[in-house]
Amino acid sequence: MSEKNDNLPVIFFICIATLIVPIILMPIEKIAPYPFVFEEILKAVLVLLILNFSKHQKQLVLMITITFLFALSENIFYSTNFITNGILYNFWQRFILTTTLHILTALIIFIPSQKKIELITPVTILAMIIHYFYNQLALLAF
Repeated sequence: MSEKNDNLPVIFFICIATLIVPIILMPIEKIAPYPFVFEEILKAVLVLLILNFSKHQKQLVLMITITFLFALSENIFYSTNFITNGILYNFWQRFILTTTLHILTALIIFIPSQKKIELITPVTILAMIIHYFYNQLALLAF
């Protein structure tokens, strides 16, 4: 039996941690003006964990799942802004767009890194650039 088959507790921990991380990142993002840097570094760390602790054929599904959990958690914490302003329909728009962004940038980091781990740094930087431009466009839309 492969040693990666027995890592369900680690994978479970990664999923739970992914739900909690936005709470930790929020105060950091208030101080540091570049939240996309922290979020994409987090995704790179998640890629490394997934590559080391899960079976190859399940890695892509796991990456998409934990990225969705991160986006869900982040959107729930930001929903207070929409509820207090009384514009809940913007929440759903933001939820769809940011979830898509997070999954896309996670895959940009994951797929090349799965093939060649040395690519993790340049593709993480690429994901940061994409996330930065998304944030700039989102400021105009929301």
